[in-house]
Amino acid sequence: MSELSSNVASASGYTSNVLRYGLVDIEPFEVSKIIKKSGLKFRVVERGFRPLTSSRNYEELVTNKYYNIFQTIEVPENFDVDILVKMVSQSSVEAYEKDEEIKRAVEEVRKARRIGKPLLEFIRLFKNRYESEFDQNLKMYANRYLKSNFPLSFFSKLAAFDNLVIDFLRIMEGIIRNYEFRASTARNFQVYKRIIREMQRKLVPIIDELDLCDLAYSRLKWYIKLWNSKDYEEIFNPEFLDRNKIDLSEFNDLYRMYDEQIKSSRRMLWQYYKQPIVGMFYKKEMMIKGAARNVFANLLVFPSLEI
Repeated sequence: MSELSSNVASASGYTSNVLRYGLVDIEPFEVSKIIKKSGLKFRVVERGFRPLTSSRNYEELVTNKYYNIFQTIEVPENFDVDILVKMVSQSSVEAYEKDEEIKRAVEEVRKARRIGKPLLEFIRLFKNRYESEFDQNLKMYANRYLKSNFPLSFFSKLAAFDNLVIDFLRIMEGIIRNYEFRASTARNFQVYKRIIREMQRKLVPIIDELDLCDLAYSRLKWYIKLWNSKDYEEIFNPEFLDRNKIDLSEFNDLYRMYDEQIKSSRRMLWQYYKQPIVGMFYKKEMMIKGAARNVFANLLVFPSLEI
């Protein structure tokens, strides 16, 4: 999941990288071939997507991400940046490889021939996965709060990242639904390709914004985890998060950058809310609801509550 005590073993651990890999680093193609049926010959035109020849593989994207993170935060002397990058990148790649549903969805989009609406199915899988994990993520934030001396408001603020990602995924769903429908009605390949590329140009700024949010969130998260870990084995799940072990000035800088990024992303979201074509497919909802909302409320009254 995406909270402070876990590994990177869910969709939330690699969202922006996989979205870029499956939606942007592809190009449309068309192939015409002759088939025989009942003794007659027919010309069949197939359209689909294939990986860009210049695109990087998933492991490269992940490795670059963690180099960016660990080279821009203060790392304890008992840790080596190169080893950290290797360990965390490998963990993320292994999580992706084990996630058969997400991996299969990426391969379905990037394979030679595909029918239906593969891009819409792809983004819906991500959105549905993230929404289904949201309540559990909140419970895990609350559980980590009980194993720390950070204020509850800090973990509530971290949960804003998960909420923001869901909002962006819903925006992307609306954009993809609109453009993929238009592409499906294109009479010639040039128009089809132009529509798909226009859709990708719309998606790139959103994925870039998700990258910025993820980097700000991850820097803050890993800074706290590293300074509360005795060795490499503990970095994914420190036993206790002690704010007395971190440099307050460094923490405040990272927290301020994270907070400013969340606010900037929300301003960007507002611009999308105002677009009619997106608003047709998107209805903003309050995500902290039901049992998960009560987790934080109960903790305020019963701080010893077991999750």
